[in-house]
Amino acid sequence: MKITLKVLGCKVSQYDAALLEGMLRSAGGCIQPAAPDSEVFLVCGCAVTHKAAQEAQQIARRFQRINPQAAVIFYGCIGQHLKSIGSVCFGPGEKGNLLTHLGLRELDPVLPLWTWRRTRGLIQVQEGCDAHCTYCIVPHLRGRSCSKPISQVLEEASAQIASGCRELVITGVHLLAYGRDLPDKPTLLGLAERLNKLPGLARLRISSLEPMDLTVETIASLGKLDHICPHLHLPLQSGSDHILKQMGRGYNRDHYLELATGFARTWPDGALTTDILIGFPRESAEDFAQTVEVIGQVRFPRMHLFRFSPRPGTPAAGFPAQVPAAVQKERLQHLKSIGTGLARKYRSRFLGHNLSILVEQISPQGEAQGLTANYLRLRVPSPSCQVGELVEVAVQDSSFVEDPALCGEKI
Repeated sequence: MKITLKVLGCKVSQYDAALLEGMLRSAGGCIQPAAPDSEVFLVCGCAVTHKAAQEAQQIARRFQRINPQAAVIFYGCIGQHLKSIGSVCFGPGEKGNLLTHLGLRELDPVLPLWTWRRTRGLIQVQEGCDAHCTYCIVPHLRGRSCSKPISQVLEEASAQIASGCRELVITGVHLLAYGRDLPDKPTLLGLAERLNKLPGLARLRISSLEPMDLTVETIASLGKLDHICPHLHLPLQSGSDHILKQMGRGYNRDHYLELATGFARTWPDGALTTDILIGFPRESAEDFAQTVEVIGQVRFPRMHLFRFSPRPGTPAAGFPAQVPAAVQKERLQHLKSIGTGLARKYRSRFLGHNLSILVEQISPQGEAQGLTANYLRLRVPSPSCQVGELVEVAVQDSSFVEDPALCGEKI
C-alpha cells in the first residue's frame, strides 16, 4: 500500500507521527511523496489554533487534486478535532485502529527513532495535560497526563544515540507534570539527570516548560548538567496578570520575571524563547502594553506569536469582549517588529565569538549548517565538515533573510 504522509505541528505531533510511520512500514506500508499513484493521503496535523486546523484541511484538499481516488485520513490532534464532521479520522491513541482500517496487521510495537537530519533525536516522555487553560483544547484532544517509565525512556534514548544522534530533545505536552502518575513519582529533573549520563550523548535539550510548575531552583539544577543546552522555551502568553488569570495559567507576571532572571543568572548567554497569545478576550490596550513591557525586560531572542482563535468546547470561546480581528492583526505586527529587532540584537552579541554547532546538513556547494547549543542557526562554508560532527566556529557575520542565520569559519 502506497501511503503519502504529511506531518504538521509541534514536536509531540512529529514524534507521534514518526511512531505511526514506523508501524505502517513494519506492517507493509510504503511511505512515499505525494504522487498520482498514492493510495492513501495521511495528514498528521495540529488543531490547537483555527489556522493550524485550516492548514491541515487545505493540504488534504491539495492531495485530493493529485489523486481524487485516494483515501484521505486525518490522524493525531487534527483527527480527534475533525471526528464530528464525518471525515475518516483517528485520534493520537488510535494507531492500531488506523492500521486495521487500512487492512494492515498491527505488529509488535516499534521503537520510534525520530531523527532530524540524522543528528537530533526526539524523546517524548509524557502525553496529555491536566492544566485546562481556558483557551486550550489540548486536554480534549490528548487526554490526561500520562508519563513513560524512566526505564523505557532510557532504552529509547540509548537506541537513538546508537543510531547516530548526538543531541536528544526531551518533549511532551506538559513536561513538568512528568512522573506524577508513576508509582515512584520521578521528576523531569531526575529524568534529565539520568539521560545526561548516557554514553555517547553530546547534547540534551528540553523542548518547552510551563511557568506555573517551574522554579528558579530547578533551572539552576538543570544548569549543572554538563550536556544540557542553555536554551529553554517558556511560554509567557501575556504580560498582564488580569489576562493570565482569565487564561487560567496559574502564574503571574512577577513569577515569570523571576524565572527569566534565574535563567539569565544560570546561562548569561542562553536563549529563553517564548509563546505570546495575542488578542485574548478582554485584552485591553493596557493589557497589551504590559505584555510589550515584559518582552522588553526579558528580551526574548525568539517569540512564537499567535492570534487568539476561539476553540469549540473551551471556556474562552464564550468569553465576552472578543478582540476584533483588525486589532489582533495590528498587535501581531507590532510584536513581529519588536521580535525582529530582539533577534537581531541577540545574534549580534556573538559576532567575533566562537560557537560550537552540531552539523545537520551539508549543501552541494559545501556549506555546512547546524544549531548552536543556544539555538542559533549557523552556516559554515567548509566542505571538511561531517554530518553529526560538533564543530567549533568563529562567528563573522549575521544574515537576516527568510531564515536568519549567523555565518562563520571553522576553527
